[in-house]
Amino acid sequence: MKTIQKIAGVLLLCLFGTAASCTLIHAHAPGQPQVVMINGRLPASYFDPFIQNSTSLRIPDELVIDRIKVGTSVSFLIDRKLIPLPPNVLDSLQFQWDFGDDSKTEIGDAPHHTYNKTGSYVVKTIIIAKDQSTQPLQTMWIHIVPEDTYTLPNAKIAVNGSHHDDLNYDIAFGIENTYDSKSSGKGSAPIVSSTWTFDPETKKTGDSIPYSYDQTKEYGIVVLQIQDANGLISQDYAYMGKVATPAATTTVSPQKSQKGSKSLIFLGLGIVSIIVGWVAVSIFRSFSAKRI
Repeated sequence: MKTIQKIAGVLLLCLFGTAASCTLIHAHAPGQPQVVMINGRLPASYFDPFIQNSTSLRIPDELVIDRIKVGTSVSFLIDRKLIPLPPNVLDSLQFQWDFGDDSKTEIGDAPHHTYNKTGSYVVKTIIIAKDQSTQPLQTMWIHIVPEDTYTLPNAKIAVNGSHHDDLNYDIAFGIENTYDSKSSGKGSAPIVSSTWTFDPETKKTGDSIPYSYDQTKEYGIVVLQIQDANGLISQDYAYMGKVATPAATTTVSPQKSQKGSKSLIFLGLGIVSIIVGWVAVSIFRSFSAKRI
């Protein structure tokens, strides 16, 4: 719960705000009612921790668990009754659909769309107000698979060789830590790419990435997206908690080392001398006692 509270603190979620304030892809705040149905069902809630705009890493705030076969017509529906707006405002709204596959956008409450290529797409629903201003309403993943039995990839982050199911990692900032996707599951097709986002401005690709967080930061959030050969995407995230940077190891110079060695030699000789003297005194006392 502590992690969720911290992560929630960095989110900029803008449901039914002004269009100017909503430059991010996130529009449907956690806990708010979902309003878009796909093939007659509401998508599963999906809490994404990372502030990310739509021009870089594609991260929606809802996840469609259902796999939809390529070439199948998909029905979308907005249930206006679920939108918490006054009826006079609601009646004046239109809804624009971006299906995420570079097709033309559509306007309406209940469009149908067919995907002709496999992959994971982000569907965005936009409110068009009476004055033609726009506002993001809801975003969703939709996974278009080649066959009904297809298994999606499963992204998993490992930090310094370890994967934590609770998504919490305590690391030192200011030094490089290693992030890898080797714990991820490939599903029905091999994984062809791993994309990492450490900050909105820091994006890297590769199976294993060294990265150092700035010491001025208090925490970090890592997002991993893996993509398979058919374009299907899975993502994972992790919370990086800041711990003290390990103290640097001290290297002894050869000169200091030689001085230290000499001191040890002299100390050893002194101890030997004391022992020899003590033995000599003991022998002398023993000999003197026998003569008496």
